[in-house]
Amino acid sequence: MFKGTIKEMLDQFGSFEWNRGVYVTDLDLTFDTECVVIDDLDEEVVYDGVHDKIIMEKEYVDFLRIQDIMQVFNNLKAQGVNPSDELKLKAILYYYETDRFLEVTPQD
Repeated sequence: MFKGTIKEMLDQFGSFEWNRGVYVTDLDLTFDTECVVIDDLDEEVVYDGVHDKIIMEKEYVDFLRIQDIMQVFNNLKAQGVNPSDELKLKAILYYYETDRFLEVTPQD
C-alpha cells in the first residue's frame, strides 16, 4: 500500500503493480492531493476491513486503476511526447473526465 500525494505517486509510479486501485481525497487533482494506492481486489484486504478503514480514514474517492494511468502514459509516449509531470497530471485528469486520451503535440 502507498499513501502520499499525487506528486509522490507520480515519482514512484513504476513501482506499482498494474492491478492496484488509486483513491484520492479530492477530484480537483493537484500535485498536493492526497492519495492511496491499494490492492482493492485482494479478497483478504477487503474481507478484513482494511480496505474500508483506509478509504473511510480521509474519505478517499475511487479514482482510477494503475493500469488506466499506465495506458495514459503509454499513449503520451506513442504520440512522441516525453511528458512532464504537469502534462501527466493533465492527461490523467482528461482521461478521468472524458474516458479519452489527451491529444498532444510533441512540443507539449
